[in-house]
Amino acid sequence: MKAFLNSLGVRDTIFSSQFTPLHQGMQLVGRALPIKLHSQVEVARTAEEQETLNAKWEAEGGHPQKRMMAAIGYMRGLMEAVQKGR
Repeated sequence: MKAFLNSLGVRDTIFSSQFTPLHQGMQLVGRALPIKLHSQVEVARTAEEQETLNAKWEAEGGHPQKRMMAAIGYMRGLMEAVQKGR
């Protein structure tokens, strides 16, 4: 697989020590293949399966993606407060 990726010009992957995530305001320059590592694979679900999954997520505090983004926002706020000396 690595040889195939190299033949396409891929030099670093998410497993490289050079890999760093993009932050708000950063620009992706050059050739890149952006991917999301935290998303669920979309699968065909019946309406009942989707309702069950939605009920489970609601009991856990909401959709996993929304919970993750809220946690990131909360942590960012804490980091900014610490940096400002509050």
